[in-house]
Amino acid sequence: MKGFKGIRWVEGLLRRQQADRSALHNNSTDESELPSHPESTGRAVPRKWIWMSAGALLLAGSIYTGSKAYVNANTIPFYHVYVNGQAIGAIADDAELDRLFEEKRQEFQKKYPDVLMVLHTDGITTKADRSFKPEINSEETLNKLDGMLKAYARASS
Repeated sequence: MKGFKGIRWVEGLLRRQQADRSALHNNSTDESELPSHPESTGRAVPRKWIWMSAGALLLAGSIYTGSKAYVNANTIPFYHVYVNGQAIGAIADDAELDRLFEEKRQEFQKKYPDVLMVLHTDGITTKADRSFKPEINSEETLNKLDGMLKAYARASS
């Protein structure tokens, strides 16, 4: 066995390159000795593959970066609402829940003006989350929660 075929191929390429260089650097002006097509030396094909590989890599990187940017642009933060550990729904902003509590507290205060009314919010928790284009129905969630809210009178000292 004479050795690895790839080594013979590389050695052949090197011999051809040296022959072409010696023909180019020869002081004679005979044009028949100069290669008529530099691409036929086998050097153009590797360059072509290098450029094609670089282009494919650039294209793949662009697609990956663009898709990550698209997903990040459409990933929206929201809050899951739980009552005693049971999921009620989702709201877009935690401030909506605070507004509901304040409105409900004022409603109970108007209904019972002589008594200090405290809204019972124990067991109501929220959990922040981020998702790709989530379907959030804040109104429905707040309406469910509105029906569940109770208030109690606190004795004034």
